[in-house]
Amino acid sequence: MKRLIIILTVCCLIAGCGQTAQNESTEIVTSPTVATGIELPDVDDSLVTIQTGTTSESGDAIITLSDSGIEINGSGASAEGSVLTVTASGTYILSGTLSDGQIRVDTDSSETVKLILSGIDVTCSDGPAIYILNAQKKVVLELATDSVNKVEDGETYSDTSTDAPSAAIYSKEDLDIQGSGTLYVTGNYNKGIQTNDDLSIEGGTLIVTAVDDGIRGKDSIEISGGNITIYAGADGLRTNNETDVDKGYIEITSGEIYIEAGQDGIQAVTDCSIFGGTIAIECGGGSENSSQTSESWGSWGGGGRGGFGGGGQQSSSSSSSSSDGTSAKGIKAAGELSISGGTFSIDSSDDALHSNGNLTIISGEIYISSGDDGIHADDTLLISGGVITVEQSYEGLEALNVTINGGEISVVASDDGINAAGGNDGSSMNGRPGQNSFASSSSGLVTIAGGVVLIDASGDGIDSNGNIVQTGGSATVFGPTNSANGPLDFAGSFELSSGTFIAVGAVGMAQTISDCAQGQIAVTLNANENSTVTVTASNGTEVLSFTTPKRIECLVCSAPTLVSGQTYTISVDGSALGDIQAQ
Repeated sequence: MKRLIIILTVCCLIAGCGQTAQNESTEIVTSPTVATGIELPDVDDSLVTIQTGTTSESGDAIITLSDSGIEINGSGASAEGSVLTVTASGTYILSGTLSDGQIRVDTDSSETVKLILSGIDVTCSDGPAIYILNAQKKVVLELATDSVNKVEDGETYSDTSTDAPSAAIYSKEDLDIQGSGTLYVTGNYNKGIQTNDDLSIEGGTLIVTAVDDGIRGKDSIEISGGNITIYAGADGLRTNNETDVDKGYIEITSGEIYIEAGQDGIQAVTDCSIFGGTIAIECGGGSENSSQTSESWGSWGGGGRGGFGGGGQQSSSSSSSSSDGTSAKGIKAAGELSISGGTFSIDSSDDALHSNGNLTIISGEIYISSGDDGIHADDTLLISGGVITVEQSYEGLEALNVTINGGEISVVASDDGINAAGGNDGSSMNGRPGQNSFASSSSGLVTIAGGVVLIDASGDGIDSNGNIVQTGGSATVFGPTNSANGPLDFAGSFELSSGTFIAVGAVGMAQTISDCAQGQIAVTLNANENSTVTVTASNGTEVLSFTTPKRIECLVCSAPTLVSGQTYTISVDGSALGDIQAQ
């Protein structure tokens, strides 16, 4: 373990010597492009005006809902009082109002049932407003073009048995939601929309308010379009089939999703795959409800929009828990979490992105403000591309193994910027409420093979319980100002074969690169906040230059343009501090 123990005008302590490289300027990128945050829309569903839409389909039945009597023009459905029951497959066009009624689907037909909502306003005081009991194939809810629809349940249900329905729209079968109209869903009892099988959302505008989960699909949730806004006391989107290895997943390919949740924003009980779309999440009171600062941290749920959730079956710790308990994470997968595109804005009390297994980011724009970890994987975190901005976090990137192959990554952390397997010095707040586990007890590994990494950490900049390896890319670390931590902290070794590396911060616990295949400089110095530090070759060529956002006491750097054995001048704000020979 190498530590800086000398001053600039004397010498430098370096482990390993470098290969000769050409003296040419190296551009240091210290400010990656910042992803733009997305705000949740301001929706007032108390001012909803029901509006009839248009559809090109004739329908097997045209149905007009009314408290004075349900009118059915066609076949395949029947009415008893204020309850409409669809008993055959086919297409049904619905409009009208039921102030205390219900739409049911109960059929043994083998074909699809399609309900075209063209301006309905249905409230059911003691059960779901739309209740799908039985359908051999699936049920489609199509929102007619330009239509505005509203469904709502009451705070208490007449049936409270174990398998009883518990959502304003409740389906025991597969459910597809499509079209281009608008649907407001209010779940006063428990959930907003729930299926016992697969749920697919292909289009339409959905505004869902629920005291518990906003939208739950037991077997799966697939979203390929639409504009979805969710205000949930518990989770925003959630699956819960843990017994079937092929189920319990969430897949998002397109669409706009806005979630304000008391607990997790998106929770997949198995895998979660996101290929595109726009996703904005605020959960658990947001990052201001931090694991370090809030005495109530961990007591999530029941918040919702404006603190709603006073009636019905409230969410409990068990209602939105998984193997690691109730949480308020932005996007959470008990299995694999992969992001291959899309634009994200996450403001979370708990981890913003979390996987109990592996987490992979291939592309996308991700903006994070977290009260705990920015991105966490119990096993491997792999970043190959994208623009990732962690504006606030306890630890920025955390996993057993952290591998960066590409992308533009900017991290601000109150503890470690990058942490592999819990770090090596015990400086982190062990036993803190948000502390995560790892897939195994083996030593961690941080690998930087490409991309641009910028870290501003109050704890260790890069902390590995095992080794650090850099084979390419650019990494700039603005480390701690206190001597209990260092810009680098590793238990094994730091091997650098290629790439640009800069680390500055307090000198007390500072380490250098163990084995460097190119020139390396490691010195102590004093530079104040907003000072510009420059490394210049003997021929006057500027090799490295950066501006530090905080006071620093040491510098460790390496670049392809640094040549072992040659002399360089270190300057702060244009004033030369002295010359040093690269090792």
